[in-house]
Amino acid sequence: MAADVVMVNDHHFFADLVVRERGMAEPLPTVRVFVFDEAHQLTEIGVQFIGLQLSTGQLEEVARDMLSTGWRQASGMADWQGLIDGLLAAARLLQGCADRCTAMSGNLSWELASQDEFGFKDAVELLVRVSNETLAALDSVGMMSPEFPRLRERLLEIGRLAEGVRSTSPEPGSVRRVEVGVAVHLVQAPLDIAATVRSRLPTAPVESPGGRTWMFTSGTLGAEASLRLFTEHCGLTEASVLRVPSAF
Repeated sequence: MAADVVMVNDHHFFADLVVRERGMAEPLPTVRVFVFDEAHQLTEIGVQFIGLQLSTGQLEEVARDMLSTGWRQASGMADWQGLIDGLLAAARLLQGCADRCTAMSGNLSWELASQDEFGFKDAVELLVRVSNETLAALDSVGMMSPEFPRLRERLLEIGRLAEGVRSTSPEPGSVRRVEVGVAVHLVQAPLDIAATVRSRLPTAPVESPGGRTWMFTSGTLGAEASLRLFTEHCGLTEASVLRVPSAF
């Protein structure tokens, strides 16, 4: 926190944004000058963090941790096995839906995946119900171990993601898809990060009170003089642009 220069990658930066927005912590120090190198990757990485992503792997992992913690710290205080079975059943149902889509493995549109024949909607409904039941059980034993509040935060996140993909339509400017592979991912992602950049990255000059300066550099931001493809997708339409000729 006392460093003059902090080097992180884009994933760390966006993870910090997400955690700060939820009021959980401030992993990185607040600084006045930001420099993004290899900035051509910014949109792709930002979209991964800003959107919603719910996977069968998440469900299996939290079920495994809850099995260990529940039986060790609060045996008999809740139907841990039943709750865990519910989470795993939702994961299996999602995987089964994906298996029925194996002929179309890869990215599926949410409209296609939501057709009754695939059953994704039923899987998400089950997950919402089981998540709420599990949260109630964790609330009842929350003071027995510091591990329970951490599990509760994870279940809250899973419930939030499930509610997000259960809603009838994605947020404006977002698209939904189902990624079918070793695990199944339900994804709602923005088309670009322009709105996020405009709302969260204040661009007042560094000399101003609370001002920030943002610099984005890369050898491959584009060939046109305005670099419009990069600046529009990143919400940097008012940025000053400098193209430096190659030294080679």
